[in-house]
Amino acid sequence: MKIKKLLIFTGILAVSLTSFFISAKFFSPVKSTPVNYLKNQLSSAQLSYFARLDSTNTAGNSMIKIDTSAAVAPSTSNQNLFIGDTIAIANSAGGGSALYTVRDIANTNAIFIDPILDGNNASTGAYVVATHSRQAVARRYDSLIRATVGAVKEAIFARKGAKAAKNTA
Repeated sequence: MKIKKLLIFTGILAVSLTSFFISAKFFSPVKSTPVNYLKNQLSSAQLSYFARLDSTNTAGNSMIKIDTSAAVAPSTSNQNLFIGDTIAIANSAGGGSALYTVRDIANTNAIFIDPILDGNNASTGAYVVATHSRQAVARRYDSLIRATVGAVKEAIFARKGAKAAKNTA
């Protein structure tokens, strides 16, 4: 009777271990990226910008000045704009706006733009808007690292193959 129980136990153990090893082969482990291969990057670290032109702006200038009084608009300086940003300045007639690119930032309320300020956009109190959406983008670099390592290995093998071919010729 003891031998029968021992054989049954051994058989169950053997079947269990066999099925475990077979199933382990078909199920891949969870692959996660270590923290050192992740990079959290803001596509734009700027918030939306809304200001108004002050009374010193004239058509034909490449520099505009922002009204610094807090009562006219939420943005009272140029501190949330950066070189290369696109801004829209309201048209004084007919509605709409014109797009300009920020070329440089001077003191707290001066912005150099390209192209020069059009006469239709030079009115006092015209809005200046830059829409930036803050958006976080997490990027995985492990595949990039693998691709780079793979390219280096291919280059080494190609070089070794070229040397071998040269030596046999």
